[in-house]
Amino acid sequence: MPFRGAFTYNDVMNMPDAQSVKSIRDYQKKVDIHSVMNIQFTSGTTGFPKAIPRTHFQTVNNSYFVGKRMMLNEKHHIFCWQVPNFHAFGLIVGTAGWHNGSTIVYPSIHYSPEKSLESINKERCTTLLGTPTMYVDLIREQSTRNEDISPDFALTGGAIASPQLVKDMQSVLNVKTVQSLYGLTESLAAFFSLPGESPSEVYTTVGHIVEHTEAKVVDSNKKTVDFGVPGELCLKGAAILDGYLGDDKKNEESFDEEGWFYTGDQFVMFENGYGNIVGRIKDMIIRGGENIYPKEIEDFLRSHPNILEVHVVGIPHKRLGEEVCACIETKDGSTISTEEVKIFCDKKLAYFKIPTMVRTMKDFPKTTSGKIQKYKLVEQVVREMNNNIV
Repeated sequence: MPFRGAFTYNDVMNMPDAQSVKSIRDYQKKVDIHSVMNIQFTSGTTGFPKAIPRTHFQTVNNSYFVGKRMMLNEKHHIFCWQVPNFHAFGLIVGTAGWHNGSTIVYPSIHYSPEKSLESINKERCTTLLGTPTMYVDLIREQSTRNEDISPDFALTGGAIASPQLVKDMQSVLNVKTVQSLYGLTESLAAFFSLPGESPSEVYTTVGHIVEHTEAKVVDSNKKTVDFGVPGELCLKGAAILDGYLGDDKKNEESFDEEGWFYTGDQFVMFENGYGNIVGRIKDMIIRGGENIYPKEIEDFLRSHPNILEVHVVGIPHKRLGEEVCACIETKDGSTISTEEVKIFCDKKLAYFKIPTMVRTMKDFPKTTSGKIQKYKLVEQVVREMNNNIV
């Protein structure tokens, strides 16, 4: 069949001949639902990616419940697909789309905000899918082009989205509803927005715990904390990984004797089943004995009228242990000074959380799935300091 740029459902169904269909059906009878269907790799935002075998059962069931949360079964949707299918985010939501017969639009071979915005407009996409960084890029592009778009909803996941970013998605991209997804390659979708959420639940949480998943939050002694108290998120359930491939040491570190998986995320659980990320435990900055989570500072700085994107990291310091550094991309491309950031934060953030170093960035180091690699940011800033670049 000659390539026409798009295939209908009937095109795909008519591709195999009778013998091919018989072979597939024969093989289906031999497939164990708990056998491995693919191997997912973590994004490598903090170091070398880890391999996670995924079974048919885990993938199909998790994506089924994601589709229900997105109400994909209630009407036909047209997705603007910005995330790669090799990533767990794309795999699970993609399978949810296929479950429900949605139209999937791939704007480009590699991620391109220009091509994405063009596709949203041309194909009249009703649903957007992307990481927070991708939405930052889309917002920048739409602010310039002002295309006539009005998607029904946008799903953000793969990293933490700030309340300001959600508001910008609604105002600049003209998205009617924003939904949040929290999950890891290790857990697939663990928290997901519910239909009809209040604005406060959209802005301040990562969604409601999904079906067939258990969650608890523990302190440093692995004791469960009260609702509303931050601690490390632990997960158990049908979609949680069975273990890292060929990494016994990491498996021992990540699971306890009851089978709980320790995510490494500092998290708050609420009594109504919603939750929110405080930050990655590994990203925590310890400055002069004070524990600082970058997300709080990032969320606040994104409310600055000329800050488009910001990522806060800890830079080694001889006396304090670590110093707070804000890496910032401005909306107009100008340089923002440390003094301007300090004045903006004064009396609004605790003094020890106010960045004492600011770097203006043109772009950020990212993984192939669009996540920011903070350890590379640290390396870059340290390298500049060693070369006396200020």
